[in-house]
Amino acid sequence: MRISSQMLEQLLYEEEGSTLDFKRDQYPFEGAGNDAKSELLKDILAFVNAWRRSDAYILIGVDEVRGGRSLVVGVTTHLDDAKLQQFVNSKTQRPVHFSYYQAAIDNRDIGIIHIPPQERPVYLVKDYGKLVKQKVYVRRSSSTDIAASAEIVRMGQAFVEGLDSMPLIELQLFDFERLTPLGNSLEIETVNLTVPGDSEIPDYGVARFPLGPNMYFTMPSCDKNRNYYRDTALYMKTTLETHRVDFTVYNAGNIVAKDVRIELVVPDPDGNLIFRDAADMPNEPSADFLLSHVAQPAFNLDVNVQTVSEVHRVTLEFGKIQPKASAQTYSGLFIGSRCPQIIELKARIFADNLPAPRETALTLQVKPCEDSLSVQKLMTLVQGRTPNKATGDDDE
Repeated sequence: MRISSQMLEQLLYEEEGSTLDFKRDQYPFEGAGNDAKSELLKDILAFVNAWRRSDAYILIGVDEVRGGRSLVVGVTTHLDDAKLQQFVNSKTQRPVHFSYYQAAIDNRDIGIIHIPPQERPVYLVKDYGKLVKQKVYVRRSSSTDIAASAEIVRMGQAFVEGLDSMPLIELQLFDFERLTPLGNSLEIETVNLTVPGDSEIPDYGVARFPLGPNMYFTMPSCDKNRNYYRDTALYMKTTLETHRVDFTVYNAGNIVAKDVRIELVVPDPDGNLIFRDAADMPNEPSADFLLSHVAQPAFNLDVNVQTVSEVHRVTLEFGKIQPKASAQTYSGLFIGSRCPQIIELKARIFADNLPAPRETALTLQVKPCEDSLSVQKLMTLVQGRTPNKATGDDDE
């Protein structure tokens, strides 16, 4: 889960402790030996087991300055979140919840490891590198120690008592078709399709009767949708220029999360972004005149989009979430861009029994391509020939 730029700036003025660590250099990982990689593993486990009530962060590419703003030196390489997740969770006795992502500050890239409060103790099931199995590594102030047996017992008790006071809600992107979480970042591909103007597209369902050489009598069919070609062109353009994005939340706490809702805010000063909810998406057109005029039944959306003053505001409604349960959006958020760019979805998580909203962020990398649809391609597609692309190229 990501933090806002404002919160990141605040962390730079704080000192290292049980919820914060600064690393000037990137951790060795790809191609590194077990001893080197065990340092990264130890730091993550130590923060998981630390005595804290708030989220913990490791800022990589930052040199600590005590009594002032720490120095951002940046990093040139980043850890792969998926590989890091697999590395850590293949070695512990229970799943570890954390994320790695990159952020920009002072015109430099830094890495951030975010570790929310979670069930503990967590330890290794086998020795690895410099680390010993079944030892509980714990962060104390700015150093790492090994917990004693009595402290390990109190860890579990303290966590349960803390969860009795509030829910712990985690937000991720979600694959609605495969019903699987996608983490904190996602690449999406879209097509910015150029279509002919309405005046260039002929009517559909118009019969032509020969009257003589180069002379015809035309008569529209009363049961055909004359705008079917035009409706199809608009439908293709609108659906291809966006990609459906869904979300999931997980309540890691021991009490019910009441009336969970999330607000996403995305500035769009250049007007290049496309944000739509399901109500803004067109229905698939029909060639039948009557069916093309049948109103679609209204339904309540759990994803709502409002665009005001060059800012897209998205509300996600999840309602009540039981402990150790998850919920997903069902109507979808449809996102596109006129040009390739990275979109940061700044999120605030609300619940009636949360004392204050939690802040996080997700990242989408939008990769649009350009394509065009001719009148001939449109008519070929509508007339039922098998297309090679969405724009109607034939297989032959």
